Amino acid sequence: MLKSAGAPAAGRASAEAATDDGAGPASKGTWAYMRSRLRQTRHASAAPGGDGKSTMTAAPETPAAAEPAMPAQKASKGGQQATGDPATGAARPAPAVASLASTDRGPAPAANGHDGNGPVGSGMAVPASPGLGAEAGSPPSRFGKRTEPASPAPQAAQTRSDTPRPDAARAEAPKPKVQAPPAPAPEGRRKETASPAPSPSPEARPARPSEEAGALLGEVISVAGSNVWGRLEPNVSHACEIGSVVRLRGNHGRTFGLITTLKNDGRRAGVDECPLIEIKMLGEILNSGPSAGRFQKGISSHPALGTSIHAASADELRAMYARPETSTVRLGTLHHTADLPAYAITDNLLGKHFAVLGTTGAGKSCAVTVILRAILDSHPFGHIVMLDPHNEYAQAFVDRAELLNPTNLKLPYWLLNFEELASILVNTDSPERAYAEGAILKSALLEARRKFFAEGETTDHVTVDTPVPYRLSELVQIIRDAMGAFNKPESSAPYQHLMQRIESVGNDKRYEFMFSSFLVRDNMRHVLARILRIPVEGKPITIIDISGVPSEIVDVVVSVLCRLIFEFAVWGDRKRTPPVLLVCEEAHRYVPREDQQGFAPTRRSISRIAKEGRKYGLALCLVTQRPAELSISSLSQCNTIFALRLGNEHDLEFVRHAVPDSSRWMIDSLPALNTQEALVLGDGVPVPMHIRFDELDAKHRPASTSPSFVGSWRGDVEDGGLIADAIERWRYQIRGARPAAAPEPEEEATA
Repeated sequence: MLKSAGAPAAGRASAEAATDDGAGPASKGTWAYMRSRLRQTRHASAAPGGDGKSTMTAAPETPAAAEPAMPAQKASKGGQQATGDPATGAARPAPAVASLASTDRGPAPAANGHDGNGPVGSGMAVPASPGLGAEAGSPPSRFGKRTEPASPAPQAAQTRSDTPRPDAARAEAPKPKVQAPPAPAPEGRRKETASPAPSPSPEARPARPSEEAGALLGEVISVAGSNVWGRLEPNVSHACEIGSVVRLRGNHGRTFGLITTLKNDGRRAGVDECPLIEIKMLGEILNSGPSAGRFQKGISSHPALGTSIHAASADELRAMYARPETSTVRLGTLHHTADLPAYAITDNLLGKHFAVLGTTGAGKSCAVTVILRAILDSHPFGHIVMLDPHNEYAQAFVDRAELLNPTNLKLPYWLLNFEELASILVNTDSPERAYAEGAILKSALLEARRKFFAEGETTDHVTVDTPVPYRLSELVQIIRDAMGAFNKPESSAPYQHLMQRIESVGNDKRYEFMFSSFLVRDNMRHVLARILRIPVEGKPITIIDISGVPSEIVDVVVSVLCRLIFEFAVWGDRKRTPPVLLVCEEAHRYVPREDQQGFAPTRRSISRIAKEGRKYGLALCLVTQRPAELSISSLSQCNTIFALRLGNEHDLEFVRHAVPDSSRWMIDSLPALNTQEALVLGDGVPVPMHIRFDELDAKHRPASTSPSFVGSWRGDVEDGGLIADAIERWRYQIRGARPAAAPEPEEEATA
């Protein structure tokens, strides 16, 4: 009988002392006895019963038997190879069975090629399979490890005829699927191992693809000014998208930027692919200093190569888009983070001009309404003047607007300067005739304005542009007197044309709001107070509907209004004069890109407001659907731009050159914007934002919605006075119900 490990048996000593070449001491004197003992040892290791922990350990090696550890693939056929676990599919360690390769060879090395204590260099002990592994407490093994004593296995009948061979038992057992070997150790000789590899540490584990904010995305590989390129970690590409905010750790704090480009830098699909991202730097949160912990625009230091790139956390996003400490208005929500509101800084938005650009149907009119209503909700005593060429904003502000149109607008002709009046009265068919009539009108107009003052008053300050009342009848009389002084009928044509033209516009009903009567009152104070809303009286916005103004003088009307607003701001007391916002819809009609197009006085008035209005508290809002046709000098003065969807290549190129260099990358995404979305750039917002405007109540939406052809054409339409009503409005130049004219104060009539 073979005793278990730990018992002093002479047979065990003789068996373990055998060398690889069969030489060595024989404790019982014959090799036959040794072979019998070795067979019994192998049978006892596999025999069932008891606790199954009977083992055979190797004796301490002799100098002649010392040899380095052998790799697993070079182990003798008597050693067990690693097998897969049928339940989990993971590699299962080979049983540490002390056996000999044959009856005439020494003990085989461990199956894993080293000391049997786990993967190479891991320092982890390999768990022994019940009945097969070495137990703790046993004498030192061949590699110096100690094992435990095992309970003796019950002795089984040992015969050559009824004892199965271990090789046969192994052949009958099904062979589990062998898993791929674990990754090689980073250093040293590569060795195969059948032991399960330990889980990698969190630091060594690559970033898992995750949508969680703060996840590791990659590292910096290139820095050029405000542009940073990064290489993404494996399997995180789907977690990145255009417009996402990322964080980079710097020397003085955290730097933030927006992802602007996603690309694969691989020569062959699926081979050597390297996902890359381009980041535009926005600002930083410093660790120390007066602004520590608060997001600020611009960066004080650039990230270094190899800096890790993380997705910004929710708290960091809130810090970036937090409501500024100064006065702000809410415009909507962020596109990528719908739970964060988007704010505009009121003073920067109004004090430095802004523009709203977008193609038809992109929500341009609704965007203007959202902006203005948000401003008026926070500042109910504002002063806004809007030029409405399509009569669409009246219903959006009906509860807080003074509505003016040709039926109730009083804009006396004497408020026109010489250039504006000449554009109505002077014939421009030929340069010679235009010059002659212009000279006659200029002389007569100066004399008529001076007659406003009483005899004896100084009139040296009066010019052809001084806004003082005069009678058209007196102007006609002055021209007639000048014509008679020549006594040449052939030279009277310019005089005759001017007098006829003055009488014509005075009798034209379309010009009634401007040339209404020959009896003139000095009601300039009332006109300005009504337009500028001084005092507000619950209506902080004036909407001037110019859709009913005759096309031949609409440019003159716009010029007069813009010039009056600017001149009032220039000559008023800056400490007392309230700031005014002028909103110009269809701005490309009044400030065109080409100097030869449009009405020159109108273009000069609006351009002057864009360039100089900020100094006098006069803000400008330009709204257009054709940015390419707008004056680039005027648009460049708008420091905040709300860019809605634009699809025309000329418009995109124009806007790209009009915005600052640091924001040009955002223009490429304009064709992909949805309705009610906009990119907001400039000083009016803390950082460039992709926003979705707040919803408007149905009663506050402008009348710019396209009619439903499908719904309207499903049924017939009865006349019911429809055509007759339209004809009446057409003939009398009336839009909607005729509004009551505002009472005018009695002023001193001119002489």
